[in-house]
Amino acid sequence: KTVRDLMIERGEGNRAKFGPGYWVDKIYARVDAEFSSAGEDITCAVDDIRHANEITVLRQLTQYATVTHLHVSYESAVLEPQYDNSALKIMADYVIHRK
Repeated sequence: KTVRDLMIERGEGNRAKFGPGYWVDKIYARVDAEFSSAGEDITCAVDDIRHANEITVLRQLTQYATVTHLHVSYESAVLEPQYDNSALKIMADYVIHRK
């Protein structure tokens, strides 16, 4: 197995065991803890969003953060059916097309 295979296996395993919000809830809690008391609008980049529920949860951070969703679309990429590519593209604020 490749490192990527192991990471996907662990990630999907945790989502299956603890629920679909497992990873995004960890990100939300970290951003909330770090920046809720900052007293200013912050920028926080979260890459590799693969599921529609993740951007929905992250948009709840708008009380003290600007959330902008960029979706990168690769023409030559083989789509991975376990991810919400079509939904994420529709939900994106900006779509960047790469060849």
